[in-house]
Amino acid sequence: MKRITSRQNAVVARYKAAAVTLPGGRALVIGGAADVEGAQTFASTEIFDARTGRFTAGPSMSSGRYKLVDSTVRLGNGDVVVAGGAPRPEILNAAKGEFQTVEGTLGATRLFLTATALGPRSALLAGGYDRAIRPTAQAWLIG
Repeated sequence: MKRITSRQNAVVARYKAAAVTLPGGRALVIGGAADVEGAQTFASTEIFDARTGRFTAGPSMSSGRYKLVDSTVRLGNGDVVVAGGAPRPEILNAAKGEFQTVEGTLGATRLFLTATALGPRSALLAGGYDRAIRPTAQAWLIG
């Protein structure tokens, strides 16, 4: 049976953030908010390194994002798509270690949409709802 062996503190307390695995036993913690209602959203990220047991500041996105559960995904080439929390998705370019905004728009800020890797450089984004809590049947392809 697995057990909890230690407790680590992140740099920032985050509501409704996301995390994806990175190579080398690391994880990227993305966005979130300072409060449950999302009055102050974060554009910041953190990287957790399992070898050292420490969190360090990661690259920043262009805008604060929250309600990201299932709306982030690591692609086969190592890039990370962050689709939720803003009208335009961003991609962490793994080689450069920086975020780049994707061309085009989702039409509105989408919350709790899903992101699924389709290959080394593409992802399917689907569903979610806007800030007025109107769900959508729309889907988008990034790639």
